[in-house]
Amino acid sequence: MSYLSTNAGSAHIAAAYARKARGLRVMKGLPVDAEVKVDGVSYDLDEVYPDLRVDPVHVIEQLSEHAALYAYWSTLAEEAAICADVAKRRVDFVESECDDQLRREARDADEKVTETIIQRRILREDKYQDALDAMIEARRSAALLSIVRRALEQRLSALIAVNNRDRAEMAATGREG
Repeated sequence: MSYLSTNAGSAHIAAAYARKARGLRVMKGLPVDAEVKVDGVSYDLDEVYPDLRVDPVHVIEQLSEHAALYAYWSTLAEEAAICADVAKRRVDFVESECDDQLRREARDADEKVTETIIQRRILREDKYQDALDAMIEARRSAALLSIVRRALEQRLSALIAVNNRDRAEMAATGREG
């Protein structure tokens, strides 16, 4: 979707105003207790919520700051995706190490093992489980930061829609500046 498209932003803003008019609760944060780690540094995703809000009074300022916010959170999202790729490579490496070790132990014990037995034994290895847990956490962080990036894209559409609406209202009332 183009950044200049305002239909989605207008619909989102209209829905938000409709919820507010009906007295429905507007979410004040993210629906999950989300903390992500990127390269060992923790980020609390509750901190992103103010960056996602649209303040109709300060649209111009928010538009001017949006590129920096988008760059910051997008950089984190890309770094998290790289960390997820590295974690996957680590899982593959640990799996290979475990496979070699288990086959060597079976050979030394004159034990005949099938591929299925080796795979099941690998799954029970602590270092393999640790690598899997790290990969799952890295993928989770990458996915959540990707959601933040998409939310910032939607925010830009909303900001543009509000700005266009305000300009149209100013033109209609002859207050255009």
